[in-house]
Amino acid sequence: MKKKYMFLVVLLVLSIGVFSQIQGDDWLHTNGNQILDKDNNPVWLTGINWFGFNCTERVAHGLYANSLSDMLDICAYRGFNIIRLPFSTELLYEWMSGNPKMPQSVNYSVNPGLEGLNSLELFDVLVDEAKARGIKLLIDVHSAMADNSGHVYPLWYDGSFDTSIFMKTWEWFAQRYKNEDTIIAYDLENEPHGGEGNAAGYAKWDNSNDVNNWKKAAQDTALKILAINPNVLILVEGVEVYRDPTTPHIKQKIDPGYDPSTDYLTDIELHHGWWGGNLMGVKDYPINLGAHQDQLVYSPHDYGPSVYNQPWFEMGQGLSWNQMNVVWDHFWLFIHNQKTAPLLIGEWGGHMVEPNITWLKLLRRLLIEQKIHHTFWCLNPNSGDTGGILDYAFKGVDEVKYALLEEALWQDSQGRYIGLDHVVSLNALNTAEYSKRGTNVTLYYGGTIPTADPNQPTPAPANPKFELLYKCADNKDSVAQVKPHLQLKNTSSTPADLSDVTIRYFYTKEGDSTESAHIDYAALGSTVVKASMGSGYMEIGFSSGTLGGNANTGDIQSRFGKSDYSSYDQTNDFSFDPAHTSFSAYNKMAVYYKGELVYGSEPGGMETPTPIVTDVPPTPGPDFNCGDVNDDDTVNIVDSLLIAQLYVGLIQQDEVIIEAADVNKDGSVNIVDALLVAQSYVGIIELDCN
Repeated sequence: MKKKYMFLVVLLVLSIGVFSQIQGDDWLHTNGNQILDKDNNPVWLTGINWFGFNCTERVAHGLYANSLSDMLDICAYRGFNIIRLPFSTELLYEWMSGNPKMPQSVNYSVNPGLEGLNSLELFDVLVDEAKARGIKLLIDVHSAMADNSGHVYPLWYDGSFDTSIFMKTWEWFAQRYKNEDTIIAYDLENEPHGGEGNAAGYAKWDNSNDVNNWKKAAQDTALKILAINPNVLILVEGVEVYRDPTTPHIKQKIDPGYDPSTDYLTDIELHHGWWGGNLMGVKDYPINLGAHQDQLVYSPHDYGPSVYNQPWFEMGQGLSWNQMNVVWDHFWLFIHNQKTAPLLIGEWGGHMVEPNITWLKLLRRLLIEQKIHHTFWCLNPNSGDTGGILDYAFKGVDEVKYALLEEALWQDSQGRYIGLDHVVSLNALNTAEYSKRGTNVTLYYGGTIPTADPNQPTPAPANPKFELLYKCADNKDSVAQVKPHLQLKNTSSTPADLSDVTIRYFYTKEGDSTESAHIDYAALGSTVVKASMGSGYMEIGFSSGTLGGNANTGDIQSRFGKSDYSSYDQTNDFSFDPAHTSFSAYNKMAVYYKGELVYGSEPGGMETPTPIVTDVPPTPGPDFNCGDVNDDDTVNIVDSLLIAQLYVGLIQQDEVIIEAADVNKDGSVNIVDALLVAQSYVGIIELDCN
């Protein structure tokens, strides 16, 4: 597993001046109907679903249009403190077997850092990137098969993957990530469903040993997982149909015109709810996790009439507050009201049409008033029966739908979104905005986060770094229009506000005709990228947007010409290179960040400085301690921090003992060394620089 999280956490240390010496301090547990943190403070999980790993593509959808870092930036900036990620048993089986497949539909021009990674490696990057933003993850097995329609199958097993494999893959996952408190919860199976007599089978809830008894499968799987990781939350969904002859039918409860002589159905004991949304069986057959009962959360799904027009929407008072409370209490709300366990509504949402909007507002009211945990369905725009928060470019946000949802996100009195991490504030990577939009559990409850050294000033946030890729679209010596095509790449993990970035293409002005510049195409959108003419250069700027860490703007196709249509002699132009017929790095143009030249060069010799690398590192002396890079005779978290600062260029080699920093003796000082020092400090390993 590619563990880069120490690097990302240290970047956050540099930007907000804090660090944690505790690993695994973000695990949660339950008490009654509340979920609590390590200090027994109530927390509120308010998040979003992002599907795709469960599908044939084996990767979160949208990476063909946007970068992973930008997608997670959106989630953090918009206040989602947890993301529910659907998987498949088939995907986990491939990982467990050591045969992870390559993900499909990833655009590597906007995700260059993901190129060559298999599905498991890419997921590990996602975990690290989420950690850096203070986002927690909830993993959901959405189907047995890696299939875009796999969720339609009613059971957690099929001919290829039986219950035994279902459990073993969960055990493997729990073992692999048992120390990773970014992944704080497991939703064992998505929407077990089906009615009695269903040819494809059906999920039931009782005390039998039948293979299709979801209650037994869920309980047995949970106990196996908790034997490996007793700290993770276990989410158990309901079924579709529950057989109970003692409970009045929902029609009897809510229809004032109910007549038992005509309306009493012969199958009244069969209570039909949403797929996964019927938890009536908990009254008679509750999940029993023994000593681990305080890790159990029940997780129904609930939808409005735009998904399916359930009969209760048209009976009695229809879509009213009183009636919906009766319906919800019938199927799952009693669990919360009786303080049996917490609830997390794993899916709710739908299209912004009436009467679905009315239903959305009613459920939102319940979530807010009762502080019920939830993950909205969904981030993706490509969910046919609900739509999503994002547009089909996976960049823009449906502000109307988001405004409805935003009220049900965990916020403090200042409107800042509260993350579930005890050190990293939600949206913390966005250093310009995090303090206004995000905070964390520690700060929310009035705690303090220690600084690395209270006697030292907080280091300045690291600036993003850039590389410019250039392609000459018309490489003739004489042209009527000059056509530089560009791509800007952020080579750091620090997001860049594009409004602070400008790019200049330098040329020799010929004649007195007025000139104009144009953007023919921009992957970011023609309203975001703009072009203008200066004195001897064309300038490209951006009206808005963020370029995430290791992200790429995609193509920017620009051109400029004269009003009299006379030609340019490109051979005189500083930035012209006819050999660049495909995109590659180019330093004869200039990139400016906040007005300062940060990449490339200008006419007249001004060029971005090249970092001086000392060929011979300073000699520490024969008695240096491995990992003690500041030579204070102690190996601690400060040494790990210094190594990370060196790696991202915030300090120079002569400020630390290089030989002590290269703890794995691979000839370079990088984030692996920082991680090893951190592991030694907490007692996991011993260092040896020999």
